[in-house]
Amino acid sequence: MLRIRLLKLVFAFAVLCFCGVGCAWARHGHHHGRIGVVINPWVPLYYPYARPYYYPPPYYPPEYYYPPVVVQSPPPVYIEQPVSPPPPVAAPQTSYWYYCPTSRAYYPNVKKCKVEWQKVLPLPQ
Repeated sequence: MLRIRLLKLVFAFAVLCFCGVGCAWARHGHHHGRIGVVINPWVPLYYPYARPYYYPPPYYPPEYYYPPVVVQSPPPVYIEQPVSPPPPVAAPQTSYWYYCPTSRAYYPNVKKCKVEWQKVLPLPQ
């Protein structure tokens, strides 16, 4: 009977040790689905240890950003050119045919006319 009791005690101790090892492995990212059981004597009114002290996060000075580079460009120079007058509008050239009433013909065909030449507007062809 004593032997069975001793085996139970060794088995319980081994189970508790293996549970602690599993928790230790779980801390480093190698959990792999193990479950740990922790048995502690806990008295709600008395905690013999001081509360844990957490250090504040480390102070990192703010990053320094250089101000943007400002390149001053020279002001634009405007050159005003004189306005040239528009070209003169030519009057529509109306050419006339010259008619000689005595010979009843026009200038290119008749070189001389006894009376004064008459200006006639050309007929569309």
